[in-house]
Amino acid sequence: AWAAAVARPPGESLGDAVLDLPTDAGPTMATSRYLFWQAFHGRPIPYGPDARASTSALVNDPAFRALAALCRRRADEDRRLALWSPGPGGTDPRRLRARGIRWIVLHPDLDPEAAPRLRAALEANLGPGRAVGDALLWDLAAPER
Repeated sequence: AWAAAVARPPGESLGDAVLDLPTDAGPTMATSRYLFWQAFHGRPIPYGPDARASTSALVNDPAFRALAALCRRRADEDRRLALWSPGPGGTDPRRLRARGIRWIVLHPDLDPEAAPRLRAALEANLGPGRAVGDALLWDLAAPER
């Protein structure tokens, strides 16, 4: 249901990207389903074939790092990525719009432990997300509330 809400109309260029969260789901490969969903909605996603924070084109962006820090991942990746330090620059998720992200989609079922932290951070900056099926959707191109 949520993927239809962001689906690329036939003939439209790739354009705006979708950031699926959580970036990681503990030691599992659950976030790999983002690649399947990407094939359905036809929009770019900022993840490599392994679909986790470490493969994201946004891994050095402070706004992405702040969100990724709220997710669970393998301990070795956590140490290597040092996400507890977002780096210079703002951590407001709206900054991701300048990086080509239009939609942020939170999938609470992928990591019920991280989902409340991610939702609170997103709502603090963007207001409530729109419930679409089993996901919450934020449109970064929508007027600020």
